[in-house]
Amino acid sequence: FNKNLKSQINMGFELGFSLFDTQKKSNIDLVYFKSITNDEILSYEDEKFPNQKFYNNAGKTERNGIEITGFYTLNRTIISSSYSLGNYVFKEFVENNFNYKGNKIPGIPNDIFTLSIEHKTINELFLNLNFKNIGALYANNSNTIKIDEFNTFNFKIGKEFKLSRS
Repeated sequence: FNKNLKSQINMGFELGFSLFDTQKKSNIDLVYFKSITNDEILSYEDEKFPNQKFYNNAGKTERNGIEITGFYTLNRTIISSSYSLGNYVFKEFVENNFNYKGNKIPGIPNDIFTLSIEHKTINELFLNLNFKNIGALYANNSNTIKIDEFNTFNFKIGKEFKLSRS
């Protein structure tokens, strides 16, 4: 255990608006966010202890960006999408004589895009297709190891069952 680990303190705000129709067949949300965290807690691995996570405080960080989400319903099909674009950086962080100020926080991509289509049949069978594009991100505090953007594609099929008490 790290006895020097402190609780992180965060102050943030969001400002946004929604547009929707009265029949709830479509909706669009747009949000701007900003947060500043003191004593940010980050995980790391120690080469002496492979596959174990340890935690330390990382000074001050700042996250700000925009998110847009929406959906459209057409009969039994729902099409939904979201996009997030942000800047996530160290504002103050010195560790082992290295100053990471201005570097990106590792493990957080600057942008993420998702698109999902779900269809329900009359007998409660559902089909879901989901595409996600995850932007490039860094794997370490010094931003020397970059992980390129990548995509995921998921397909799900299922059946809903209604349970009732007698």
